[in-house]
Amino acid sequence: MVRTSRVVLTAALMTMSMLAAGVSPAGAATATVVQVSALTTHAGCARMSDGTVTCSGLNESGQLGNGTTTGSLTPVTVKNLAGAGPLTGVSQVVTGNFFACALLTVGGVDCWGDNSYGQLGNGTTTGSLIPVAVENSAGTGPLTGVVQVALGKYHACARLVDTTVDCWGHNGYYELGDNTNLDHLLPKPVLNGAGTAPLRNQVWISVSQYDSCSVQSDGSARCWGLNQFGTLGDGTQTPRARPGGVKAASGIGFLTNVKTISASPTHTCALLKTGVVDCWGSNSFGQLGDGTVTTRLRPVVVKSSRGPGPLLHVAQLTTGGGSSAGDHSCALLSNRTAVCWGGNFYGQLGDGTTTDRHRPVGVTNRIAKGLLSHVLGISAGPIATCARTTAGTFCWGFNSGGQFGDGNAFNTTRPVPARP
Repeated sequence: MVRTSRVVLTAALMTMSMLAAGVSPAGAATATVVQVSALTTHAGCARMSDGTVTCSGLNESGQLGNGTTTGSLTPVTVKNLAGAGPLTGVSQVVTGNFFACALLTVGGVDCWGDNSYGQLGNGTTTGSLIPVAVENSAGTGPLTGVVQVALGKYHACARLVDTTVDCWGHNGYYELGDNTNLDHLLPKPVLNGAGTAPLRNQVWISVSQYDSCSVQSDGSARCWGLNQFGTLGDGTQTPRARPGGVKAASGIGFLTNVKTISASPTHTCALLKTGVVDCWGSNSFGQLGDGTVTTRLRPVVVKSSRGPGPLLHVAQLTTGGGSSAGDHSCALLSNRTAVCWGGNFYGQLGDGTTTDRHRPVGVTNRIAKGLLSHVLGISAGPIATCARTTAGTFCWGFNSGGQFGDGNAFNTTRPVPARP
């Protein structure tokens, strides 16, 4: 019996390893993961190399997009709009709170799951177990010309090829940026700071629970929404119904040289073109990475793991949060390793502990004999993090909903092979 169990276990481990590498047990090549969405507390999704999307985890609102409300510990394929086959031609997949969206290579957006506030963007508040097309602001056809999509808790935003931004869904805290607090079931343009015309020249967007932010072509950053924890970076905690500039750390002038921005429910971080990171907002778990737990209403520099200097050579930035278990931030470095900092209740920092870190710490490999290496991309969710590497996809942190897609529902403090 013992010998048989070992054989079965060995075979199972080999199968998991092959799946993580994108190879079927029979040796035939399969589609591989090319992008992982931020894992929510209920589901995770991945874009595959063949342009399809798979999701795993809980499914009470149809957030897995496979036409059912049955959860799955292993990946299921998102269906197309007709429900007759897989959704194809996907260039980006993003997850919100019980809903998800896919950006198509043709410039449209399809969404599925909960639609209580119109976050599916199809002019209704009726949820859908399979994708529906986001419509244009007039409701006369699909939204077109989209180059990037970002999802919050109950709202979504799209950056368009004409450099404007459209948002839709919940707007009770001004997160749609149209100078109202009225929900919109169809996309509406984000207005400029004066409220006189659409916001233009935007090159990056990121949204969180009740806030939204963008980066302008001149390297400045704009944010709007609730601002409960100072997440807008304007030196106040006052809500903004229209975009306002993120201030410089000194409070004089505005933050410049911004490459990308990443918003979370309690804090926001910006990756600068110099490879340095600035963060602002709540800091109760050390998620600002400045070595303190002091809330900051203006940007502060994320420090290195050791010494007084800043964290350097950051290639990609991601933030997660919205849970009492701890908000956190992570960065991919130019040497293809990853670091994380902030709350760590479920092990979402990936350092093998559940200890909060006020400065960046290296993400370890699964056997804790070194750092996770050859990282290609990283994505932080509320209380879990995933990284795509040359050896496959790995996740760590909260997995009680089965959102890792590895067939289990166990939390982990170190990276494990996964496939949402």
